[in-house]
Amino acid sequence: MPGGHARRVNEPVWFVAGRYWWIVSITYLIVPLAVRWRILIALNWRGGGKGINGMVLGAGMFVITWLMGRYILDLFIWWRQVLKAKARIAEGSALGAR
Repeated sequence: MPGGHARRVNEPVWFVAGRYWWIVSITYLIVPLAVRWRILIALNWRGGGKGINGMVLGAGMFVITWLMGRYILDLFIWWRQVLKAKARIAEGSALGAR
């Protein structure tokens, strides 16, 4: 600050490192692997079906898993973008308050 005393600003900590690691690992590792695992099961079920009923159920399971998995992954990515936007807004309002 020109002509004044410099203030020490404490940056807000919006995450705890251990919890943040778990959230990121669930978001980007566990959920995508679970979706892929379920899709592989559906494809195996569809391919190994002896009759039309097994093939239709496997194909239906594949489509539902694919759609729901996509929405779940989009939700997790959207959640990260909301947190970044909130941090930017908080930073901007803190700068404006000075």
